[in-house]
Amino acid sequence: TYGVETGTSMSTPFVTGVAALLAAQDSTRDWRAIKNLILAGGHSIPALAQTISGKRLDAYGSMTCSNSTIAERLQPSLDSVPAAPGQPLTLAELNINCGEPAGPVQVTVTPGGQTINLLDDGVAPDQASGDGVYTAQWTPSGLGNYTLTFSDGESVQATALSNYAAGETNFSYQTITGTNLNLGDDDVASITSPCPSEFGGGQVSTLYVSSNGTISFTNAFGDYTNGPLPLNVLQAVNLNNPPPLAIDQPVVTLLAPFWTDLYPVKGTDQNVFWDVTGAAPNRQLVIEWRNVRTFECYSDSSATVTFQVVFTEGSGDFWFNYSNVVFGGACSDQDYGAEATIGMEITQNVGTEWSMEETAVAITCHCCGRSHRRMQPPIRPPR
Repeated sequence: TYGVETGTSMSTPFVTGVAALLAAQDSTRDWRAIKNLILAGGHSIPALAQTISGKRLDAYGSMTCSNSTIAERLQPSLDSVPAAPGQPLTLAELNINCGEPAGPVQVTVTPGGQTINLLDDGVAPDQASGDGVYTAQWTPSGLGNYTLTFSDGESVQATALSNYAAGETNFSYQTITGTNLNLGDDDVASITSPCPSEFGGGQVSTLYVSSNGTISFTNAFGDYTNGPLPLNVLQAVNLNNPPPLAIDQPVVTLLAPFWTDLYPVKGTDQNVFWDVTGAAPNRQLVIEWRNVRTFECYSDSSATVTFQVVFTEGSGDFWFNYSNVVFGGACSDQDYGAEATIGMEITQNVGTEWSMEETAVAITCHCCGRSHRRMQPPIRPPR
């Protein structure tokens, strides 16, 4: 009798059982060989094509593995990634034949024709010698678009962006009617901008708007737990682990006008709206969180905030506008951004933070992000 079960708790006994069989079959095998045999000896299934191996666990295949290869990119895990001049980008590929590493991996960079040798020598950034994961770092020399082509033919588009400086300007809130994104708790919606928009000097067309006061450009992101910017999450990544699905991957680019645990109400005007104002070539894309509640006081329809992000056509500058940042009542401890993160990041290691859980924005505050400008101290609201 066969059954179907899901979850790591169900798969773990089978994987560890195969590992034990492989160790018993040949006591000289170490964790590297056992791991690689489990991956390479699996049974290929089209439905698993989006995984690193494309295979299902197969004990017999692993124990009798012969000339079964895997050559798959591990990092970057996305096909299109941002970068920053002078900041290294990690490149990694799993290249194995059954239990053994399958030889050198190269990445070619265009324009420029630079060739990067990925090594499996255990010297940083490579994590372990002889495990079949070949690693190196590439650092863009300047702004612009680059193509990184791996030995197996896979390519990654990398755009080197310019970081932002933040400051405060005169208040100018944009009044819109807009389209309701009808978000619920911890939701993310995508917007295709009808007018050309830029971020860090690179063109963006798709914006992922979350209910929790953030916008991302590289992948959908809606985490309700705010953190410092930049997030530096790459430092905690284990390259030996397969990357998660795109929807679960750490955010790379981020705008955080008011990143905290917010609670828009589906089917109501207490939600997130967007609109395009003006005429080409001077249009503005406006995304507004309008009378949105905080999750802590989700049952109080009066404990809300209203703020927006404004992009200008043909410009990389943007504005955070705040119409109301006072929840009041039982959630007054969150007023003025006291439990929010405000800022932006162009990569996971490069960004500008305006504030992190500080009372750093006031009603009628107008904050802007511009490239190559000196950082100005924020104006604090009266207490």
